[in-house]
Amino acid sequence: TWYHVAFTFSVINNRAARYVNAGTPVTVTLSAVAPAASTAAMQFGASSVNEAGSEWNGQLCGWGFWNRQLTDDEISYHYNDGQGRRFYPGLGFV
Repeated sequence: TWYHVAFTFSVINNRAARYVNAGTPVTVTLSAVAPAASTAAMQFGASSVNEAGSEWNGQLCGWGFWNRQLTDDEISYHYNDGQGRRFYPGLGFV
């Protein structure tokens, strides 16, 4: 079983959203957001404080970053009715 998970963030209203399988987003408004000043490596599937038992027990088959907030339609496009969709940097997706 695989899941398509997407996160978005709006700098206009400090609103974050999480989508699972392109479903209805779960949203939250953050009170204050400041960029993290860090030179630490980005980690997927692990806690930044290396807490025991916090490691992801699974596989990541694809991921991407966009320099803007994706729309609901774009998230649904990438989910592709449960089939997933490949994207290639430089071809208009990132």
